[in-house]
Amino acid sequence: MTVRDRRGPLPALAAEKLRREGALALLREAPVWLCVTGLTELGLRARRRVRRARYRRAGMVAVPDPTATIDVDPASVERHVALSRFDEASPRALLGVVRGGDWDRGLPRVEAQPKYRACAARVEGESWAETGIIDRLAAELAASDAETIEHGCGSRADIVRRYETEREDLYRTLRDEGYDRSLSPVCCRVHVGRDGDLLFGSGGRHRFYLSRLVGIDTVPVEVLIRHAEWQSVRDAVAAAATVDDLSPAVRRHLGHPDLREFNLGGADLRHLSHGRPRPGGRGRWV
Repeated sequence: MTVRDRRGPLPALAAEKLRREGALALLREAPVWLCVTGLTELGLRARRRVRRARYRRAGMVAVPDPTATIDVDPASVERHVALSRFDEASPRALLGVVRGGDWDRGLPRVEAQPKYRACAARVEGESWAETGIIDRLAAELAASDAETIEHGCGSRADIVRRYETEREDLYRTLRDEGYDRSLSPVCCRVHVGRDGDLLFGSGGRHRFYLSRLVGIDTVPVEVLIRHAEWQSVRDAVAAAATVDDLSPAVRRHLGHPDLREFNLGGADLRHLSHGRPRPGGRGRWV
């Protein structure tokens, strides 16, 4: 599988809805759902085209492709960016965005997220009920004005079923068989901070957390926001003919998964990394 794999968003969304809510739900809601989803997708595509044209006019060389995926080591994604940091209501509206500012500063660690702690406890041998995540989500549902939580769970019993079937199957499959890209072409979405740090963004939390915890080496991810300072690194690499054309500050990032699409005189960028050691020594570029 190449670094820049693509899959049509609407079929992928329909497949995900079928998997999560079943054939009856998909058939019952198909006309309205397809109309709303299709219009949303058309709107997002239009916004992306306008944005990409604006980036080119501004002189950006390596304009991000919002449909591309990159392969990353889950252990290298160490911090979490909440969607509330941005004005956009949908994370998909952030695919391929370049933005400056301090949105990549002062972030909580992935390990501090409640669902990550629950997944870690499950991997360590506790049942899903014992991890406390079911109680937590049931309390959130009771306190919320929303009718459902966790992709269609409208009661505590629904949450129990979701974790004891779908989540448990996911855990056992990842643990025993590894990551199946044919079933999940995109694991989750990440941001890239100013120094190239990979930051968890949205989607596939349990898939990403469990992949990280069971030691899976690589997963495919989509990229949401790239910090403007990181984008300048991408532009420098895209504009260079050879590695020798790069400054030491840029060269130290070679080997980063978000730079592999560029060809520096045929050099394999995976073997040219001068990157910094990852905090704690766990993560690595892959």
